[in-house]
Formats: sequence, structure tokens, C-alpha cells
Amino acid sequence: MMKTLLRIRAIVLIALKRLLAQRLLSVATLVGLTIATALILTIPVYSESIAFRILTQRLIEDSEQVNRPPFSYMLSYIGSWNEPVDWEDAEPLDTFIRDRASAELGLDVSSLIRHVETMNMRLFPSNETNYNDERLALDYVTFGTTDDIINNIDILEGNFPAPADTSPDSVVEVMVHENFASEFGMQIGEVYLSFDWRLEPENPLQITEVRVAGIWRERDASSSYWFYLPSAFEDILLVPQETFINRIAPYTEQEINLSVWYLITDGSGVNTSRVDDLVTRHDNTAKLLDQLLPGAYIQASPIKELKPYQRTTNILTLTLTVFSIPVIALLILFLIMIVGLVVERQRNEMAVLRSRGTAPWQIIGLAGVEGFILGVVALILGFGIAIGFSQVMGATRSFMDFSLESRFVVSIPPTIGTTIGLAMLFTVLVRIFPTISASRHTIISYKLDNSRTNQRPIWQRLGIDILLLVVIGYFYYQIAQQGGLIVLESSADIEQVYDQPLIFLLPPLTILAFTLFMLRLLPLLLRILSGIIQLTNSVGLLIVTRQLERSPQTYYLPLILMISTISLGIYTASFARTIDRYLIEQQFYRTGADYAVRILSSSDALNTGGDDTGFVASIPVSDLEAMDTVQSVARIGEYEANANLTSGNVVGKFIGIDRADIGSVVFWREDFANVRLGYLTNNLGIQQDSVLVSREFMQDRDLVVGDFIPLQINSNAGSVTTSLQIVGSLDYFPRWYPERDGALFVGNLEYIFEQAQTELAHRMLLRVTDNFDTREFNRAVIRLGAVGSIIDEPYSRIDREQARPERQGLFGLLSIGFITSSVATMIGFLLYTIFSYQRRYVELGILRAIGLSQPSMILSVAWELGLLIFIGLIVGLGIGLAVSVLYIPYMQFVSNISGITPPYLVMIAWTEIAQIIGLFVLTFAVIMLILLVTLNRMRIFEAVKLGETL
Repeated sequence: MMKTLLRIRAIVLIALKRLLAQRLLSVATLVGLTIATALILTIPVYSESIAFRILTQRLIEDSEQVNRPPFSYMLSYIGSWNEPVDWEDAEPLDTFIRDRASAELGLDVSSLIRHVETMNMRLFPSNETNYNDERLALDYVTFGTTDDIINNIDILEGNFPAPADTSPDSVVEVMVHENFASEFGMQIGEVYLSFDWRLEPENPLQITEVRVAGIWRERDASSSYWFYLPSAFEDILLVPQETFINRIAPYTEQEINLSVWYLITDGSGVNTSRVDDLVTRHDNTAKLLDQLLPGAYIQASPIKELKPYQRTTNILTLTLTVFSIPVIALLILFLIMIVGLVVERQRNEMAVLRSRGTAPWQIIGLAGVEGFILGVVALILGFGIAIGFSQVMGATRSFMDFSLESRFVVSIPPTIGTTIGLAMLFTVLVRIFPTISASRHTIISYKLDNSRTNQRPIWQRLGIDILLLVVIGYFYYQIAQQGGLIVLESSADIEQVYDQPLIFLLPPLTILAFTLFMLRLLPLLLRILSGIIQLTNSVGLLIVTRQLERSPQTYYLPLILMISTISLGIYTASFARTIDRYLIEQQFYRTGADYAVRILSSSDALNTGGDDTGFVASIPVSDLEAMDTVQSVARIGEYEANANLTSGNVVGKFIGIDRADIGSVVFWREDFANVRLGYLTNNLGIQQDSVLVSREFMQDRDLVVGDFIPLQINSNAGSVTTSLQIVGSLDYFPRWYPERDGALFVGNLEYIFEQAQTELAHRMLLRVTDNFDTREFNRAVIRLGAVGSIIDEPYSRIDREQARPERQGLFGLLSIGFITSSVATMIGFLLYTIFSYQRRYVELGILRAIGLSQPSMILSVAWELGLLIFIGLIVGLGIGLAVSVLYIPYMQFVSNISGITPPYLVMIAWTEIAQIIGLFVLTFAVIMLILLVTLNRMRIFEAVKLGETL
């Protein structure tokens, strides 16, 4: 046993020394492993945490006005639904709940409150004798007792009631709520009579003397103690538990009409793995309740939200996993490159060990130990970073914007153990795989293999890049034919999106295919370039270019990493910017402007809901524009329209506008029409009886500019029939949805008013300043003579959408992936280049020895490095822009029911492109600085001597 431990200790020490011997590469490998591990762990941690937050929010919302904690249960028996029961009948259930409910439900009970009430009784003044006349009663009341209520109320007058004597004619002391006491003028010490008309006259409880001992008020109405609103206790005569058990219960039958057991449990340990178990326990507990007291049931619990919670977690995890695959793939490529450098530097050492009798499995095992050590460190660091990443994702407002106030509480998912195990396996395998090939060589076979001419990579020999392009071309054709990545027949089919994760991976796969194909063409491009350089006298540049032309595979790995990172970064940033901008445009299209106001001219308008009926602007536009916070105003009216054509009747929407004012207010995009909005509104100004028509409507019915359309315009004030001349066409107009509204007709609002001989209901579109306040605006319109206003704006909906957990997770992951992959690529390219030049130290020394001047050598090195970075940037930018233009228009779920209005406009992320270019310019500068120092310190005789030795 001791020998085994010593051997393990020796192996670990050797592995640590090997890692420390190459500190820079070990640190770079650790950085890559840590980031990859962090991203892998972030997805389940964020999904579990955010789904748990959604669950608790929904549970709180379900509590209505009561502040019941998210994981609380209410077990109830309602006598009016069944029949009242005796105290003795309820005792087995009470004992079960107190002793076994926690174990049966599977959650720790932190608080248990029992509340018991009798049936209703009439309360009379003490001097009343006619108890059968309910009109003489003060009110209907019940006797009730509630656990621990004394610690949650303030006694305003008197004291907590003393336990009543056990005799049937003893006076019962009670507490009454302050509102009840105030309503009936009750004072401390006054005696009243309770009368239960259901009991026989000889029953001692038919008439009970009640003395007011105290008047109470709830201490904190928002406290989690109150399972019902405190107002529900106002007609209850509260008595001590001893009074209920010893004075009320013994002298009547079926004294319990309502019994509630309120359990607050600790749900902090709830996760998706416990959902099925908790549901089963809930159902079993419900059955036990009914067995112990028939009719008892679970009135409130968190169970109904647990299934949606499980679904939310699964969908979030799948979504984020799909979108994280490209970033993780880039990090794996980075690790393969770095580990390849490590193995390359150790190949001579491994060959010597093999020549001296070391078995391949021992070398592989040693590499595995190194991978395990790095993996443990990466796991510790990565777990902490994953928590930080999750917090950042919880504060994400949009792409690269982390300004939301985060209320993120981290929850550890049940599958975290499996995820950690996979992460550890991944780190070990990444370190082992490159070692397997190297461990087969002795010193002789290593030298022979090293002297062989490098072959083309296997993906070129097998034509994998060509095959990928063919497959991707087929799928892209299918996408273009159906008009989107996936067509949904209804919103309920959203889950089918995730049945085809390949759809979301098509853009990254396209980037990979284009990258590999361009690298296939790289030797040809370099051959053309070397032919051009040959016409000059630059020997150094020619040598470097020919070197790259003959062995481009030397830089394939860093170029693939660089091009893929740049392309994916551009596509990701552009996709995120497009979605972000589309959210804003979608909401402004829905509203029509900064604010849309409906002025209430009469009280009748208050009851019209979302319809425009009754909303007639009784305030002139000039009065609104005179307000300090309003910049400009335009009227807009929306009415149902029928076009009576020879080909048939067409239902559509007529939008009346103030053509002179609309341009300065309305939300407008250049793709809404073929010409500028000002040109269209000017056409409307030529004559009042003119109209702009949706382009599709004109094309379908062979209409042209100058044709007349007979329209019937319907409003709350009646119908207007007119004939309008077409003066232009539109593709979109704010507040018009073709799938819902039909054809579009935009005309002069004032002309329609003239035809109707009255001012029809309409809205006011406002452009406002930053300090516009809706409450102040509403007060202002009231001062101007209106009843009030209803204000619609896009900003609150934008904020709500940006705070959606799914959106936060996606944008947060895309932002983190963009940053980490860019930084990792820069580090990888830097290290690969530096160690590549270290391997060529002898070659550079020989060039210096045969007469190449130091400036020429520096120029050659700068040319090689700059050429590689330039190629990577140009190809990466080209592929990124191409993929963005090709795929982003289809990165929306197209529904046959609602469609997408307005359509996406691709937003190219020029800011992020500039950042990427700056990052690699910085990389070039850093590498050149390091290489300049190295070249200045080069000693020719050492390099040549080293070459003789090698």
C-alpha cells in the first residue's frame, strides 16, 4: 500500500515538474480549460437559477393579495362543502399534519399555523330577547382560534381573552377587530349574545354570553403569517385555544365548520430532479388527508407550478447549450492548438523515454495525470467563474450591455455532478489524445517522422470542406423556400424548434465550411503573391512567402481558429444587434411613435376598453404642442374599410393622417415604401380625395397610380362612402398588420372628417422630450377640458422584454462567448506564433549567417506575421459578413398565423468588427515586439552551432 502511494506521489511530482517546466503553455492551457469549464457549468447553473426565480415569482403571484411564501401549503377542511365535524374527528388529521406532514411532503416545515372556526351565528346586544328575528342582529359572526396570533397583532384596548370556565353557562371572553368594533360601537367589557338558530333550545351553546376583552389590529398586513387577508378575520370572535377546546367543543356537536393548517416549508433545495417526487408526495398526502378526515384537501401548494418549472429549465438549458456549442468548439480548438504546442515541445523527451524502455501507456498515463491536475484547478476556478458568468447573464439588458439590476440568486442544479464529471473527462482527454500519437515514437522513428514532408490535412484529402458546402447549400435552399428556419403553425408548437438543433448550428457550420474551403485555396493565393514578389528585389519577402506556400499546413490550425472566431464574432454580434434593434422597432411600430394618446372627451369613453369608440380629441393639436415636454403632434385615425371592386369586396384598414405633421412624429423605416415618406405625404397634399395603398393589394388587382377606389369607411359615428384616387403605394405603415387587418389604405384624416360631417375617434401621436411625464401630461389635458387620457408607449414593453430570463440568458451567453473566444484566440495566435519562431530559431540564424541583414530579417518576420493576420482578418470579415447577410433574415420564427411585421433588417455590428480588428492589430504589435527583442538578442554562431547539433 505504501509503495503504491509513493509511486502515485512520484508520478504527481513528475507531472507537476513537467507542467512547471513549460509555465507559459501550462498557464495558457489552464486559461482555456478554465473558460471552457466555466461556460459548460454556466448553462445548467443559470438555467436552474433563473427557472427557480420564475417559479418563486409565479407562486407569489398565485398568492393573490396575501404574502404567502412561495413554498407554502394550505390544508383545509370546509364544513359548508361537506358538513361540520367534531373536534375529536379532526384530531387525527391534526396529529398527522404536526408529526408527519414534513416527511410526507418531502420539505422541511419551518412554520405551522392552525386556524379553526365554528359555523356562523347571529350576534345580538345583551338586552335583546327576540333572537329569531335576524333583522335585530348586529351581524353574523363565528368563534375562532388561530395559533400564535398574539405575536402578530397589536391589542389597541383591553387584553388577550382569558380562557373560559368549562361550565356551559360561563361567559366567553373574545377579541374583536378594530373595524368590527368601530362599526358597531363596541367597548371593552361590554357583553353580547351569540345565537345559533340551528341548535335546539336546550343546547347550552344556542345562546352564549360574549364579553369583549380586547380590540386588536394586525401588526403587519404584509407579513407571511396571514394565510388569509386580515380583513377575513374581522367578523371572527377570537378566543384562546383552551376556550375553544374546553368551553365550546364539549357542549355541541359539529363545532368545526372550517379548519386550516398553514404550512411554510423550506423550498430552497427544490430543483428539477425533485419535481416528480414532490408531485407524487403531494398526491399521496392529499389521499391521506381525505382518509383521515373525509373532505379535507390541499387548498394551496406549489405543485401546479412545478411542472412548468421543469419544462422552463429544460428549454432554457437546451437553448443555451445549442447557442454555446460554437463558442465551446472554438475553445476546444484553442486547447488542441495549445496542447499540440505542449506535446510538440515534449516529443523529443518522450522519444528518449521510449528509447530507454518506457512503455507508451506510461507516457500516456503521465499526460493523463497532467490533464487531471489541470482539470482540478480549472474546475475550481471555472466553478467560481461560472457563478460570476451567471450573475452577469442575470444583469444582461442586451448584447454587451450588463446594466440591468440583477436579482439573481444562484441555484445549483441536480445534474451538476454529471456536468463536472464530463468537464473533468474532457480536460483529461484533451491532454491525452495528442500524446497517443507522439508516444509511439522512439528517438529514431521520431527523427524519421520529423524529416518527412508534411502531407495535406485529412479534411482536404477527404474533401470534407466540399461535402460540407454541398450539405449546407441544400439546407439553405430549404430554408429559403420555407421563408425561415422553421415555420410554426401555432404558438403552441414552439417546442418543435428544439427538435432540430441542427437548424441553429447551420450558420456556425457554414462558417467552418467556408473557412476550410478558403484554406484549400490559400496555397494558390500565396503562389500568385510569391510570383508578384519575385518581380521585386525583396529576397526576404520572397523566402517567407514561398515558405508559407510550400507548408501552409503549419499555420492551418491558428488560421482556422482566427478566421472562425472573427466570422463567428461578426455573425453573433450582428445577430444580437439585429434582434435587439428589432425589439425596439417592433414596439415602436406597434405604438406608431414615442407616445400614442387617446383623449377622453366624455365619461362614456372610460368604459370602451381598447376600442377607439368614444375617444374623440376635444383638445386642439396646438394646445398639446404648446406643452414644454411635447415637441410635435400628429393625429391618426384607424377605421375598418371595405373596397368595393368589380373583382369583389375587399376588407382592409383605413388609416387617416395629418399629412403635414405625420413625418416629424411617426416611426418610419426606409423599407416601408419604395420612396421617402415626405414624397408620399406630398402626393396626398395634391388633392384631398387621394389615398396610398398597400403594394400587394395593388399588384393582386392590377391597380396603378391614378386609379380610383370606392371605399366604405366604418367608424363609431357611422359609415362614410367615398371614392379615392391612388397616389402611391406602401409596403408597411405603423400599426398596420397585413395578416390581421387585410389591405391598407392611408389617406387624409381631415377629408374623412368632412365627409362624415363630424370629428371621428382618433389618436394623437407624440414626439416628446426626455423629461416627458405621463402623469403631468394627463393632468395637463384635464386642465384643458378633457376627462382624461389613455397613453400607450413602447418603452415599458421593451424593458419587460429585455428582462425576460430567456432573452437575458441568450444575450448574456452571446456576449460572454464573444469576449472569451476573442481573447482566447488572441492568446492562442500569440503563443502559436512565438513558439513557431522559437522552432525556427536555427533557420533564422542560418539566414543571418549567409548574409541576410537584420532589417531585412525584421521585415521578413513582420511580412509573414502581418500577411497571416491580414489573411485571417480579410477572410474572417468576408465570411462573417456573408453568413450574417445569408442567415440573419431567416433567424426568426415564421408563423403562418401572425407572420413577422415589420420584417427583420440585418444590423451589421460595425462596432464589434472594429473591436476585432483592433484586437488583432494589438496582437500583431505584441508579437512583433517580442520577436524584435528575440532577433536583437540572436547570436549567429549559437544558432548555427545548435543547427549542427540538431
